[in-house]
Amino acid sequence: MPNSTLLQTLVRLWRHLSPRRKKQYLILFFVMVLASLAEVISIGAVLPFLGALAAPERIFDHPMAQPFINALNLTGPEQLLLPLTIVFIIGALGSGVTRLLFLWLQTRLSFATGADFGFNIYHRTLYQPYSVHASRNSSEVIAGISNKVNAVVGLTVLPLTTIISSILMMAAILLALLVVDPMIAGTAFAGFGSIYIVIMSATRRILSRDGSVINSETTRVLKVLQEGLGGIRDVLIDGTQTIYSRIYRIADLRLR
Repeated sequence: MPNSTLLQTLVRLWRHLSPRRKKQYLILFFVMVLASLAEVISIGAVLPFLGALAAPERIFDHPMAQPFINALNLTGPEQLLLPLTIVFIIGALGSGVTRLLFLWLQTRLSFATGADFGFNIYHRTLYQPYSVHASRNSSEVIAGISNKVNAVVGLTVLPLTTIISSILMMAAILLALLVVDPMIAGTAFAGFGSIYIVIMSATRRILSRDGSVINSETTRVLKVLQEGLGGIRDVLIDGTQTIYSRIYRIADLRLR
């Protein structure tokens, strides 16, 4: 899918969100930022902790550690282990709790958005004129309310929030690494960034094609189920069980 089409789709999804959901997504973005900062803090707490285990003298004599040492009135390198262990534990727990909070909010909000979409589709469909219902296959509506709304949640909303969170976390970690060692951070970012670009370029067309298959075959599966079971009397009289079974199997295999 071209980038412009993807952007247009995301803009359309955003416009269909209620004002309440939009505010909740802004709160979720704020939690993403907190989770990114907490991740950097937890990673940054590892180095002093390991340094206190391996060579506490170097940590004790480091200029950046002096405000921390003076604040706690530490007099020797051997006294660094306990406070740095506490800092490391607090950083790790804080990062974990913030990450869990983000995952909980992300999952709950994404599926609440799916519930809104499903309700809106069903509600608007019920208010359509009879001529529209007569000309439309009901399996398409059923597919849109059940499977396709789930696909929007599972294949668009959840991955998008995960991508944004990952980008924020990557930016925060990269910024921290640039402060520590710009050369190594820049080299690592360029190397891993190139790998991701290659993977995205190679899989974009495949993912777009698979999305089209999911969209068409979901409707086809529900259609054959509805027609076969809804018209079971005619199926039994005509003996067309094999035909319906074959159509279902082909569509279901492609979908899965």
